Amino acid sequence: MPVAPLVLPLRRFPALAWCRRALAALQQSDPGLLRTFIALRVLACVILTGGLLLPGLKLTGLPLTVAAPALVLAMVLPVLVRQTGWRDYARALGLVVACALSTYLCGALLAPWPALVQAGFILVLTLAVAVHPLGLGPTAAGMVAGVLYYVGLYLHPGPADLGAALAIVPVALAVVVLVCRVLLPSAPAAVLRRAVQALACRGAAVLRRMAEGREPDLALARLNEVALLVEDHLALAAGRVGAGAAYAASMAEAVLAFEQAVGALRLRPPPRECARLLLACAARLEEGAFAPPRGVDVPCGPTRRTVRDIEVAAARMSEIAGAAATGFRPAPGAPAAGPVGLAWRAAVRVALAGTLTLWVGLAISPERWFWGVFSVFLVLLGMRSRAEMIHRSAQRIIGTLAGVVAGAAATYALRGHPAAEVALMLVCVAGWAFFILHAYAKAIFFLTVLVGLVYGSLGATMSELLEIRLAEVSAGCLIAMLCALVIFPVPTRPLLARQVRAVMAGLAEVVRLSRQRLAGDVSAQPVRAMRAVDRSFREAAGALASLEAARRLVVGAEPDPLPRTLLASVHWARQVAGQAESGSLALTADGAARLARAEACLTAPADGETATADLAAANEALEAALRASGPYENGAPGSGAPLSS
Repeated sequence: MPVAPLVLPLRRFPALAWCRRALAALQQSDPGLLRTFIALRVLACVILTGGLLLPGLKLTGLPLTVAAPALVLAMVLPVLVRQTGWRDYARALGLVVACALSTYLCGALLAPWPALVQAGFILVLTLAVAVHPLGLGPTAAGMVAGVLYYVGLYLHPGPADLGAALAIVPVALAVVVLVCRVLLPSAPAAVLRRAVQALACRGAAVLRRMAEGREPDLALARLNEVALLVEDHLALAAGRVGAGAAYAASMAEAVLAFEQAVGALRLRPPPRECARLLLACAARLEEGAFAPPRGVDVPCGPTRRTVRDIEVAAARMSEIAGAAATGFRPAPGAPAAGPVGLAWRAAVRVALAGTLTLWVGLAISPERWFWGVFSVFLVLLGMRSRAEMIHRSAQRIIGTLAGVVAGAAATYALRGHPAAEVALMLVCVAGWAFFILHAYAKAIFFLTVLVGLVYGSLGATMSELLEIRLAEVSAGCLIAMLCALVIFPVPTRPLLARQVRAVMAGLAEVVRLSRQRLAGDVSAQPVRAMRAVDRSFREAAGALASLEAARRLVVGAEPDPLPRTLLASVHWARQVAGQAESGSLALTADGAARLARAEACLTAPADGETATADLAAANEALEAALRASGPYENGAPGSGAPLSS
């Protein structure tokens, strides 16, 4: 049995309590602290690589720009190459480095011939988009190859500098391997424990919103996102047989029990006099002190029983996650997938958009045209719909604009203070690494400030440089948007309609299995079906977010009610599935009729406004069925007795 963590009386240590609250907030925004560890790895790699290489270059009289390829690799490899197995990691690292150094050589050697170097840059980016369906390794190789091609083109080092730049790259690779595999490794069991704590913090956020009388729907959706993340990490950490499978089943049950207990508060909102009870439970969840006392009877009152259930489930999750370090074995690698075709349509779109951007970029700046072309590549890479592309373009333009303003102000304020400039560069590196996989606009902001500081240290005129970058990036994004609308367009609404119909069909299956389970069929498993719906909803939510972001660009556009309605449907179906499978739902005749009504609404063919109306009707039926048959009344099911604390 794992040893329970020592919980200090935080009221006696205000500084420790503040640190706990800060950590809880960080875990809510970064479940499992994945992005935090990525940022720490990137920062450590850049600091160690720079500390090892730059003093030597200064002593030998070589220009500091010779270390540019090594520093770029130290910055991007921890983000793009994150395979867990040593063999997979070495294979991906070798592929990325080989492609990157090859394109760096091409960019440096072709620099004297502008026409060739421009055609080569577009060719590299086109091939990078074409291999995107092959997986993360080829995609990372293509992205890093494009960056290193640009570095070689811009620096165009001489033969001596070129040889020195290639000779010191192994130092950066050794640092990356040391930091990512030895000093700050990605241990699945440790990530699982942090993800469980993040799940508890998300549950605490729901309790705080309920105590404050605010709507908890968004907090409940975030709670479900972290629950899926816990199960994803569980699949990475647990073996497929033996103790790993037992831990996986136990953790899945504990996560579901925690979700159900927190969601019960949404079904039966507690009275205001229970606010202190909910806030105290939230504080215990955030502090990790949620183990309920042993040998104490369950307090009376539905709200107190629900709080007790929340703490019992949280303690169970913590216990299972604590045993993960000794009980889990690495999961075997996934079987090789079948042959996958190249994305030639997307490649043609990038080639044509890149060529148009090249002409416009040369007119803006003959020396900085590659910023616009590379923006085309980043905006169109992996584009699934026009709305997603518009959303990504807007994020890149907004991030660049904010970065231009901040970069100019920082350069002016820190002029003559090289130590402060270097410190701000490292902050920008960490910020870019933290946000690049999560918040694209913020990552572009930090990258733009970093670019301004680096070019400023090389002697460039900052105001003019940042204005050129804004113009090039904006031109590239706008041309990419135009080409995406014309060349092999990918409409958003048909794709979204298919995803919404898939979610509705899954919800109807969940309701059907719940009805069978309530009728006595123990073979029906609505919870397993609900987990499949959760994952399909996560995909549909991305398309809905992109569409909603694109709608905001239209003046006077009304918000689409579909996302919130679909989210409510997922919540109520999850409550029905969990209570039906656990046997805690006492179904009445009225409740059964309402469940049948909900299933009929979800199976009806729907499109656009019809889908929203059918989902709203299903939500009303599911909520009414739970209120009529649920166990959270203070008395018999459906008695309508008031809640007490």
